[in-house]
Amino acid sequence: LLEPFTSPLYPRETVEEFFVRKFGREAYRSLLGPLYGGLYASDPGRMPARHALGRVLEEFGVGRSLLLTFLRRGRQARRAVPTVSFRGGMGALPRALARSLGERLRLGTPVRAVVPGPGGRLQVEASSEDPVEARAVVLTCPAPAAAGILRSVAGDAADRLETLTYNPLAVVHLRGAGCGLRGFGYQVAFGEELETRGVTWNASIFDRDEIYTAYLGGMKNPDLVKEEDDALGRIAAAEFAEATGCRARPLEVSRTRVPAWDHTWNGLEGIALPERIHLCAAYTGRPGIPGRIVAAKSLAKRLRA
Repeated sequence: LLEPFTSPLYPRETVEEFFVRKFGREAYRSLLGPLYGGLYASDPGRMPARHALGRVLEEFGVGRSLLLTFLRRGRQARRAVPTVSFRGGMGALPRALARSLGERLRLGTPVRAVVPGPGGRLQVEASSEDPVEARAVVLTCPAPAAAGILRSVAGDAADRLETLTYNPLAVVHLRGAGCGLRGFGYQVAFGEELETRGVTWNASIFDRDEIYTAYLGGMKNPDLVKEEDDALGRIAAAEFAEATGCRARPLEVSRTRVPAWDHTWNGLEGIALPERIHLCAAYTGRPGIPGRIVAAKSLAKRLRA
């Protein structure tokens, strides 16, 4: 109840310090910390709040109070678009984008560098083709790849991008026959002795027949992803049963890396890129497909101007 009277975001505090100051330590450890940290597979205690969280607060118009802002936006939230997916899975989105680009899309053509070209244009140097001239270049690849591409024209920016931390994450798809669980899923509270960070209930969110997706590793235990697929599957299934009382079997195990938004993001402050070279990726804006679409539309509008 006192949250509206607390101060807004301090420039040097962590996400953990912000949430604890606003809502107390118990709410942070049981709810807010796991929910927010789960987005990045990260530890909010090691995430400077002014980076990812600060941008979200600004985007939603949050000044002093989170509660008052969410109360004011409550009516809009009730009219929000429901959570959706694609019948063919998330792979349907990149396939549709590829079809829309047609012959302009070049697959199997790794980019080596972006260099100055004739007439003030840019040249994109690929490994197996002649350079491509461009009025502007947008890098949507992970930070390490972007660093390599920029090395010859923006060494300082490349060095900064190369230092960004990515959290390794194991993704285990489970089939829980007859579970009948309703909801979005769960995040594991801090202090619990589980390797699972959270589970998405695809079965009830997207009407995916008996499918649940578990996430393991992250900043909490980055070495866990080095385990064999069978071991990760067993851990995910056992901990899912412990949390829900429902037995499940592993279907598929994959691994990914997620931008950590930790102290290494301090290095992006004041980063300078050559004119007409832009970054538009998960390490420059809020996570999730909606965030990427908003950023892409905004950049596209600027490039068309």
